[in-house]
Amino acid sequence: MLQAAFREDYSSNTVARELERLANVTNKWPDLLSEYTQAAQGMEDAKQAADLWVKIARWYDSALHHTDYAIPRPRRPVAAAQPRGRHGRAG
Repeated sequence: MLQAAFREDYSSNTVARELERLANVTNKWPDLLSEYTQAAQGMEDAKQAADLWVKIARWYDSALHHTDYAIPRPRRPVAAAQPRGRHGRAG
């Protein structure tokens, strides 16, 4: 059920809140986080990916109390969005 709702519109805050509610009721946080992580990793649009990584980080922190997992999440899209120099390095 989570996957169907996720595929409907994972970028919608309304869908995200409903998925969050369902994950709490059904204890399906691993499934929800896996879906969002896979989507964020596959995104080419850095802004959309950043939005998903922020949701993922918030859920790791607030719902699962895994702040150590939450901290590195938002950094991923920032690093990916940085322009690359001649040698393929950011900066």
